[in-house]
Amino acid sequence: MDKYRMRKLLLFTTLLMVIAGYTPAYSESHRQGSDQLPFGETVTGEITNTEFRQLYTFTGNEGQVIAIRMTRVDGDLDPVVLLMNTSGIVLSYSDDDDEGRNALISSQRLPANGTYVVIATRFGHEHGSTTGTYELRMDSLGATASDGSSLRLGTSIVGEITDERHEVIYTFQAKRGQVINIYMKRTSGNLDPLIDLFDAAGGYLITGDDDPNSYGSLNAAILNYMIPNDGSYIIRATRWGYDGGTSSGSFLIELTEIPPETLGTRPANARFMAYGDTVSSQIDNEISIRFFQFEATRGDVISAVASRESDNISPQLSLLYLDLRPISVGTTGSGQEESRISATIPENGRYLLAVSRFHGAEGTSVGDFSLTLIGRQGIGGGDALEIVYEAQVTGIIDNTRPSESYIFLGEEGDLVTITMQRVDGNLDCLLTLQDETGKQLIFNDDIEQGVVQDSKIARYRLPADGLYRIEASRFDRIAGTTSGAYSLTLVKEN
Repeated sequence: MDKYRMRKLLLFTTLLMVIAGYTPAYSESHRQGSDQLPFGETVTGEITNTEFRQLYTFTGNEGQVIAIRMTRVDGDLDPVVLLMNTSGIVLSYSDDDDEGRNALISSQRLPANGTYVVIATRFGHEHGSTTGTYELRMDSLGATASDGSSLRLGTSIVGEITDERHEVIYTFQAKRGQVINIYMKRTSGNLDPLIDLFDAAGGYLITGDDDPNSYGSLNAAILNYMIPNDGSYIIRATRWGYDGGTSSGSFLIELTEIPPETLGTRPANARFMAYGDTVSSQIDNEISIRFFQFEATRGDVISAVASRESDNISPQLSLLYLDLRPISVGTTGSGQEESRISATIPENGRYLLAVSRFHGAEGTSVGDFSLTLIGRQGIGGGDALEIVYEAQVTGIIDNTRPSESYIFLGEEGDLVTITMQRVDGNLDCLLTLQDETGKQLIFNDDIEQGVVQDSKIARYRLPADGLYRIEASRFDRIAGTTSGAYSLTLVKEN
């Protein structure tokens, strides 16, 4: 057997030993003591006969392309580096792929978001004989704008991928909330196009492979991507396999913006907003509802108003979860010129604002409207959420969470009404109002005993300025057996 085949056999044996040793129990116990491997930084280590492998972990994103280099510093170390997921599956490995006997994983595309493991070891692994110190570096193969051509929204440009040049870089300017499409279409050769999008610092954002609108085509596309921040962005036009790919040919790359007036026709293309923004749109007989989206944090207190700008539109505003479950619904009526909501955000995440009209799809009012969104962090601490007057919140009571708390600032003499209504399930609502010392002031079980199991504290006059706590619970609290979703409102009466 020649030396090359023998070395390949030994390397295969090394891989088997590493995989066999990387059982779930092994991975869990060793990952707890493993080091973090940061992108773009060099770490050092040492392989000895007693410590023949060292583990590093990092968090990566689906589609991200990385490179890992393990270089001997001193000794006779013969480096081997492996990339694995936390299930012990080897995604890539390298023995002598760099200069000398150094190891290099030149470009590996990560299959999913999550944690990955890098193993720095030696040829022969446990049964190897080489030792020494090493340097280990991992890079995210982003793009730099230094060699890029400028590309403007609404334009296209021709390029070529060859074995000598496997990628072409383009830069463009965009504003937060713009929604763009990027197409890379082969015009000659056997090119299998691939597009990567990066921010101005070269940070990976998203990859576009085969165009979903061209079934059977190898053209690539990034569709309906919403720009997260004002600034410069980088497009890398390349091929499947990057520098290890084999296809080549010319291509046409197109960068287009989806017009703002066409956005918001459905939840999937909801127009982006942030706190402090005011946007304009329109309702007509073809489009009777518009959707807008925003990011929020648990405990944020938000207010929004949809106002008539032209014609006779009578807007109705709603705050929704992404699955379209309502959180808060503003009032509406014939001739009404605006609709308002105030609400407390129940969980971190993305939410929808929907603007419709009186009677919805069956309505007749049309026209332009403006939508303003204001938000701030609530004053609540721990599990308590802030609620303001005229606001609505939603929650769930069950055996894992038999009660939820809300706090609000009130003044002496304020006349308040608090209502807790069951939305689904068999929840038997219970409301309690406490002062800031935790003293119970008033409670209500059933609005109508044995008939209506919703709860209401009606027209209660606050005894002093200060912080008040509302406890939303169920009959018998922890010992109770009912559960379900509820809606809670706090109103300051005249």
